[in-house]
Amino acid sequence: MQKRFVILVIFCLISWDWASQCGFSVLAQQPKHSGSARILAKQGTCNPEDLYDSVQVDTTRHFRVIYTQKGPHAVIGADSVTFARPPYIDTLMRWLEAAYTLEVDSIGMRAPQGPEVSYHYHDHRFSDKFPVEIIDIDLLRDTWNIFESGICGECYGLTYPDAYDPTKSTLFIDNDFLYQNRNDPLSTYTTPSGGTCSYSPSTQKITTTRNGKLLDYTQDWATALRITAFHELYHTTQLRYQDYNKQYHFWFEASAVGVEELGAPDVNDYWQYLPPIFSSPQTSLLDVSSNGGLHPYGEGVFYQYLEHRFGLHFDPPLWERLSKAPTRDISLHFDDYFNSLNIDDGFPGVFADFSRHLAFSGSRSKLMPADSIWAQDLPFWPELATTVYDSGQLPSAPFSFRLFLLSANLVDWIPSASSGLHKQILSLNDTSYALVSTGFASASSNAPANMAIAFPNPWRGTGILHFQLSTDDLSLEIRDASGQIITILNRSLGQALFDFDGQIHQKALAPGLYYWRGLSEKRLHRFLVVR
Repeated sequence: MQKRFVILVIFCLISWDWASQCGFSVLAQQPKHSGSARILAKQGTCNPEDLYDSVQVDTTRHFRVIYTQKGPHAVIGADSVTFARPPYIDTLMRWLEAAYTLEVDSIGMRAPQGPEVSYHYHDHRFSDKFPVEIIDIDLLRDTWNIFESGICGECYGLTYPDAYDPTKSTLFIDNDFLYQNRNDPLSTYTTPSGGTCSYSPSTQKITTTRNGKLLDYTQDWATALRITAFHELYHTTQLRYQDYNKQYHFWFEASAVGVEELGAPDVNDYWQYLPPIFSSPQTSLLDVSSNGGLHPYGEGVFYQYLEHRFGLHFDPPLWERLSKAPTRDISLHFDDYFNSLNIDDGFPGVFADFSRHLAFSGSRSKLMPADSIWAQDLPFWPELATTVYDSGQLPSAPFSFRLFLLSANLVDWIPSASSGLHKQILSLNDTSYALVSTGFASASSNAPANMAIAFPNPWRGTGILHFQLSTDDLSLEIRDASGQIITILNRSLGQALFDFDGQIHQKALAPGLYYWRGLSEKRLHRFLVVR
């Protein structure tokens, strides 16, 4: 079978120590081990059909749950003679319907759609209902073409888009919350037809740590099913709007984690993803690769903020915009949406307020001002990292921020509109801080075409400084802090940007504040040069 280039939506419940090895890649699931470790014999000789025999289908109003009670794919409790249907299946069906009620009926997302024939078991019964297959995910059909490393590892939920219609998908739930270790030996298995074959069994327990307590999901499988149902079903609704191959952005995982918290607010599984968010707020909100690909999971707190500020129905309009322009940058969709709500400064303004709320996390939560819109979990979050102000430490990544101890240099500094920086003065425990956040300033692909902007800003004096005008001027002047013109840049007709290498008479531009504008503009814009 030819290998198909796909994007997988993978949700892993993991211990924090494993975070760097498990996650979601921008374009495809990355191998968790080196390619040299891929030994073909490790695949074994079992065909998918060898590992299951009798397949059962139980239905709810919206779902068909497909599973087996024998072999490596058997669900937990299948060997019990007490229940005609394993409690595992009853529990899952209840949470699937609860997730549907929240996400489709209450939030207003499009209902998930699945293929007529299920992917792994090839079952076509009740084809009008969405397919949910209970399997050992590491033994998923065609696993070596889906996962480059041959296994999914500590995945216990997976949303898989259809090969021919990406708006359709299949949801897989792990059968027992055990996973494969590459070093485990192959086992011999007697097939339903009486023959024998070899395969790699899943023997390692999926565990996680929360508040210092170790949770074993082979035992607490009801909790695992609950958060998986809410998280993964949201992925199936997202696929109704946008093909992951068109554009992968942080909102896929951030919104799924946010909805998971709405459905299971007492579980707080998202806490495990927060430490990097609060220790490195200078990482862009839009980043999809930091922390082993887990950064978007931690940004589920942004979904929580938006839901508290704008209400339960805020998200579908964003996805509707994406469905009409799936390749347009997600940040521009956010900006258009917030501007349509008459929010001052659009997306950058919303992000600045979001950043302010994060400053009151941990022990600072008791200082939350009266206009707080959301504080329930803040006391349990990490405390936001602070740093001593240095002009070289100003955040530069789009939609990032930093909390500085207030200094004389920061008290009177007023960032210009063109700098893309926002400054807010906060008082925390009798200590004053300046929270500086960015908007579109440092990414040309994120800058709306009608915005006058310099990027990156602040500029460190290396690489190229770019200017985008809001006018049709072909010339641009740069002035020093005293207002004297020090150079004029020109561009050709049809060239979008002015590029500046920072050299004036073969000398590098000194650190400091500078002004710039198109020749027909009256208003001066600012940019900083830092070292």
